[in-house]
Amino acid sequence: MHDDTKETIVQLVTLAAVVVVSLLTRRDMRIP
Repeated sequence: MHDDTKETIVQLVTLAAVVVVSLLTRRDMRIP
C-alpha cells in the first residue's frame, strides 16, 4: 500500500469518528 491509501483510510476513519461523536452529543443534549 502507498502512503496515499493509508492517509485516505485515516481521513475516512477520522470523519466517521467525528460524525458519530457529533450524533451522540446531539442526542445527549436533546436539541430539536
